[in-house]
Amino acid sequence: MALLFVAYIVILTVYFARLPALPGATLISSVLFAGMLEALAFGCLCTLLLGMGPLRGSLPRTVLYAVIVIVFTMTSVVQGYALLISNSFVSVLALENTEEAFLTASLARNALLVATGAACVVMLLYSWRSAGRQLPRRRQLGLLLAALLCCAGVAALNGGTSSAGSEAHLASGQSPLAAMIRAGLDLHTPDEVSDGSPGPSAGESVCGVILGSGRYPFLRDGLGAAQALPFPATRAVQQPNVIVLFVEGESARLFETYGGRYPGLTPNVSRMASQAMVVDNYFNHTAATFRGLQGVLTSGYPFHGGADGGAGWREGNASSYARRSYASLPKLLHRRGYETVFFSPHPRSDALTSLVGMLGFDDIYTATRSRSELLHVDEPLFRQSLTDREAYGSLTRFLQQRKDARPFFASLYSVGTHAFLDIPADGVPYRDGDEPSLNTLHTTDAEFGAFYDYFMSSPYAANTILVLTVDHAHYAEPPYVRVAGDHYKPYFVDQVPLLIHAPWLQLPARLDAHGRTSVDLAPTLLQLLGIDKVRNSFLGYSLFDRRHDRGFSVAAIGRAVYAIYQGQVYAPGEIPDQIAAGYAQCRALVKTYYMHEVANTIFPAGAGHGETVAPAPATDDAGLDGYAIRLPASVLAAARPAGHCALDRVDGNTLKRGVATTVRPGQPFTTGGWVVDGGGTAPAQFRLLLRGDSEAYGFQARTGVPRPDVARVLQASEAVRSGFNITVYPDDVPAGTYRMMSLVDRGAAGTEICDMQRQLLVGPGHAP
Repeated sequence: MALLFVAYIVILTVYFARLPALPGATLISSVLFAGMLEALAFGCLCTLLLGMGPLRGSLPRTVLYAVIVIVFTMTSVVQGYALLISNSFVSVLALENTEEAFLTASLARNALLVATGAACVVMLLYSWRSAGRQLPRRRQLGLLLAALLCCAGVAALNGGTSSAGSEAHLASGQSPLAAMIRAGLDLHTPDEVSDGSPGPSAGESVCGVILGSGRYPFLRDGLGAAQALPFPATRAVQQPNVIVLFVEGESARLFETYGGRYPGLTPNVSRMASQAMVVDNYFNHTAATFRGLQGVLTSGYPFHGGADGGAGWREGNASSYARRSYASLPKLLHRRGYETVFFSPHPRSDALTSLVGMLGFDDIYTATRSRSELLHVDEPLFRQSLTDREAYGSLTRFLQQRKDARPFFASLYSVGTHAFLDIPADGVPYRDGDEPSLNTLHTTDAEFGAFYDYFMSSPYAANTILVLTVDHAHYAEPPYVRVAGDHYKPYFVDQVPLLIHAPWLQLPARLDAHGRTSVDLAPTLLQLLGIDKVRNSFLGYSLFDRRHDRGFSVAAIGRAVYAIYQGQVYAPGEIPDQIAAGYAQCRALVKTYYMHEVANTIFPAGAGHGETVAPAPATDDAGLDGYAIRLPASVLAAARPAGHCALDRVDGNTLKRGVATTVRPGQPFTTGGWVVDGGGTAPAQFRLLLRGDSEAYGFQARTGVPRPDVARVLQASEAVRSGFNITVYPDDVPAGTYRMMSLVDRGAAGTEICDMQRQLLVGPGHAP
């Protein structure tokens, strides 16, 4: 016990010595006192168990003694190591990202854990073999009471702190074991659910987002952007390619183009900056990598990081968060005819592969696949991942070999600048190589530079949007804090880089984002592509639309919500009074988003994503009208022909029997007609079907338009409101000719199908 507490004091001394300013006496005393109480509780419990008689011959006391020794000793060592390398005790973020622990594994860490385990075994064997001296019962009760009082003191001191945030520093009252328990409880606390308080109402503007009604309040029909970009195009480019490069965890402050104080650190990024648009005052809206990639590509605030209740994103996991549905940039571009590809630096078995698959990329190049199909190398992986040289080389080789004429969206995530890493053997150190954070960024810049040389000399440079950004800000590890400069706050939220190359557009050299965040990147890219009328569940808006400059923004990392105001980041406990009301509103929006994640009602599954699902039960959710699901053959086979129906027009054009009406692939169209079920009644809801030779797509629709002519002809008064008008979104409907039908679910009476005797031609083809 004494040795562990002395080691704890030494570690705290090292931690406090490297802080930029001397911490207050309250912080130092509370952290020391909390740690001392934990050590005393450990000592009292061990002495009590040994004082009740020899361990040998008492299995329950032996097991309890072993558990206490192992848990306390291992936790103290792990927490001390974490404090030295990361400036904080093990946090929820660290536990969420255990999937990536191989990146930061080191011989020193492994040796320390082995030595600690061996010390525990020696201590247990010595205690078990020792005869021991039984203490008087009064002394035993005294030890138990002292242990309980120490535990109560530890709980009280730690009660005001939380490990749910991402602040890389100690908080007053934290102690190693209590902080570990708190982090574990926070990690396994159920997802955000309603606390019974009234949430935001439909139609209400919450933190700049207008909520809709029904089950999917974040659903909207367009991006809400201005009609045109605020700058002209020098030439027309139809469906430009898009490449988004995500550099692992870097803040903008080290880059020379953002005023970095290390000359020659990022010459290649500076070279791109001279030929692209640089976005200033732009912050990450979440962290770490799992939230960062998902949050950027879905324009939302994901609640989970790399793990779901500790289980991770692994495929086949019944509790997997990956089964939830979002509108994402790759899905939306796929529905516009784009090939979508992601380049991961990790092996296929890594949880990141499952996340990327959920985001809807058509193809994923993992480390193994890139090496075998593109790089043709078989040397051992560095830290079980591709180096940045290999990652950028894979993308270069992919572009060189590509023959497909379709436009493409390619995204790459490089891991070389990850916290706690230094460069590989073939890396490029910065100057004398003494600072790991400078070495890794300098090496990544060099590898990006090789890719940039190829890109700018290739045909892609003329018709491709190239974006260089990050998944999140840099973690405040000690090596980074040393080089980060003045006024740096040890939060996981910071200004981050964003550079955009699109040479056919007269982009400004620099764009001030006014504190907006990466939640706005996906809609910004879609506006650059000229895409606005697309159903989505984005929370962000294009950076070019200045109507959404609100004066402050928020970043959410799990349950911790930060404010970004006047270029500064504020933790939950330090929100300025000027934005307190707005901050509370934005925090409510984030919580509402989390609750709808739990219910899987961010974006409807099957809505234009090509998924095969059963027809949804009738609801009053008008927000889903026009959405498509692919209907399985069993649903159609079970439907009996019944009722009456007709389709009158498409995009204002009257339809004729035997003549197919043509619509463009992926483009919305309006249509109208009427539907009456087999009982002579206008159904409240039905599915408008596009039925092909092998597949059928159903679009939710509802009646209600007055059609007295139909009621008169059918002599059915209940058919008087059988008319419908609907905008159809055929996002994933492939080119071909389809018969138009209706599908009505009459509950106990079964499902009815009615042929409208009309045909629709999607894209090129020949009508029968």
